[in-house]
Amino acid sequence: MKPKLLIVELWGVGDLAIATPFLRAAAERFEVTLLAKPFAAEMQPRFWPGVRVKTFVAPWTAFRGKYQLHRWPWRKLHALREELRRENFDVGLSARWDPRDHFLLDFFGAEKRSGFPRIGSGVFLTNSLTMPELTAHRYEFWRLAARSLGMELPPRGQIALPVRPPSRQVLVHTGAGQPVRVWPLENYQRMIQRLRADGRAVQAVCDPDQRERWLQLGESQVATPKTITELMALLDRAGIFIGNDSGPGHLAAMSNLPTFTFFGSQLSERFAPLHPQAEWIDGLACPYKPCQDDCRFPTPRCLWDISEESVWPRVNAFAQSHLAGSTRIQRQPKIITADLCYSIADQNVATTKSIGIYNFSVQLARILSERAEFRNLTIFSNRTISPNLHLPGNVRLVDQNQAIRGKIGRILWDQRGVYQKARATRLPWLFLPKGFCSFSVRPPVHVAAYVHDVMGDFYHRRYPGFWPKWESLYFSRSLAATFRHARVIFTNTEFSKSEMTAAAARMGLSPRKIVVAGYGFDARTASPVNKENRVVLFASQWPHKRTDIALRFLDCWLRESNYDGIIDCIGIFPPEMEKPAGPNWNWIGRVPPAQGREMMRRARAIVYVSEYEGFGMPPMEAILEGTCPVYSDIPPLREVMNGAGHSFSNDSAESFARAMQAALSTPPETIRAWSEQLFQRHNWQRVVEKILPELSEI
Repeated sequence: MKPKLLIVELWGVGDLAIATPFLRAAAERFEVTLLAKPFAAEMQPRFWPGVRVKTFVAPWTAFRGKYQLHRWPWRKLHALREELRRENFDVGLSARWDPRDHFLLDFFGAEKRSGFPRIGSGVFLTNSLTMPELTAHRYEFWRLAARSLGMELPPRGQIALPVRPPSRQVLVHTGAGQPVRVWPLENYQRMIQRLRADGRAVQAVCDPDQRERWLQLGESQVATPKTITELMALLDRAGIFIGNDSGPGHLAAMSNLPTFTFFGSQLSERFAPLHPQAEWIDGLACPYKPCQDDCRFPTPRCLWDISEESVWPRVNAFAQSHLAGSTRIQRQPKIITADLCYSIADQNVATTKSIGIYNFSVQLARILSERAEFRNLTIFSNRTISPNLHLPGNVRLVDQNQAIRGKIGRILWDQRGVYQKARATRLPWLFLPKGFCSFSVRPPVHVAAYVHDVMGDFYHRRYPGFWPKWESLYFSRSLAATFRHARVIFTNTEFSKSEMTAAAARMGLSPRKIVVAGYGFDARTASPVNKENRVVLFASQWPHKRTDIALRFLDCWLRESNYDGIIDCIGIFPPEMEKPAGPNWNWIGRVPPAQGREMMRRARAIVYVSEYEGFGMPPMEAILEGTCPVYSDIPPLREVMNGAGHSFSNDSAESFARAMQAALSTPPETIRAWSEQLFQRHNWQRVVEKILPELSEI
């Protein structure tokens, strides 16, 4: 006979959906009883047919008034105890760090009791599990719980999902367990209108308390399922799912529906649906996030301030990628053309403070020159760049070497020279890929600026005094001029857009238009190489790159692991920073981009530590080169990487060690799958498709 296992999971639909791989695996080795809320009985036949469900609504799972003890169902709790004790469970388990669960395991008489102890709850357990970082995905708790029982669950992205027939329908679910998780219905309505205008079949689904509002908005066919069974019937007819951070999204993912989720108060890295093609929008930055749905503000700004216009490009691309066939109405494409001059004259790889911005600026010049829509294109370059550009003959390439003649030359170019040269071309647009406008004169042409981040504003708040006062003031005034004068500002991530909006507000300014164009990368076609037993560390003298954390964590990991390879340290190290000693360390310094890419290709992993980014290219580049990245768990990298690679907390050496071990054991096929997924999101075609329409309008 199989041993008896009691599992306690008393919370929401989404929590049970995330537990599904564990419940299925456990049912093969144990006689499983699941103690859960009543809706688990509806989920059981489809998701875990080998599991027996015992229902109980724990009073402490209410959002308000959870400890009004006189209202607790004491009689039912006593009867439940008597019933479960008679089962004589061999093992009891909770995958939560919840003392109330641990007490119940003991209360119901399980002989062996496993869980993640918290505030002394280990006294109720016989097997205290080591808890992962609280920022780890909820599924990781179930994976650790499975290992304690001798089972191994697949990693995220490799979970077996049911085969389903193709469908062309978009299911948009607007409900959630708490109001602070609901993206405004008016935004959903405009998004649905756009989807339908493109010829897509859309089924709107809502919670009962939203139905009246949907009818007022004119959505007469909105579905309002009252049970899990009714909801599952709707999911079965859909091709993709779009909705809030809520249980229905997790049900959709476990039913093999690609999901697109709007996150607000919660962190996507903890609760993203378990579908390999899941995508999401992270809520805007907030100092209180995650707030456990207890918002400190009158409205949840992190979610409600995300506009429908800002998310539409990603929603549209998501629908195009995952819907079966195409229900889009085929229209004659609008002919878009643009004329502009583009300035990389002030860029120099030998002196740049950001090799990432340099690479992007030069690459974008090449991409624009290859597009037929740019009828008249003049590129301001310099002698260090022009010989390597190899542009088409119809592009006018003009060297402006005065822009790289020291700081004075750079300032004169920024403040006067680039505008004078742009006016002389008689072209309507000037594109500044480094994002800084002149604050001394008004632009004589329309300016488009690509602002990669607001690092100066961040340093002013986080590291005051690091930059010389004049330099900090110079770039602050230049950024303000961009906010004031640029007709359109492009940027790389939703995070950067939110940071830019906040910085402009602190300056008392309101940019005319900010468009998230993203970053582009080329598809990698190089043949695989034999990996060397090396790890590449990206270092920097800039404080926000946190090279100090990288060296400390790596040194600790080397001492505690059996890794016998080499750490190749590339970049500029702060001269005052003490370097760890030992045969594993190889101090290289700055390398040309091509050499850096080759080192990345041959390494088993790369390490990228930072506390602030606009985008953060190296982790993305590593995956495209076939190497697993280990990177800091910060909002822009979460947005960019979308679950690929292995992240860690900057506050935990233990988290870093787990990420390193996971990276070194990640199979090549997983990295290839990540590469394909990320390239679909970050390619030059998508960037130009965001930029071109803005430059065609005057």
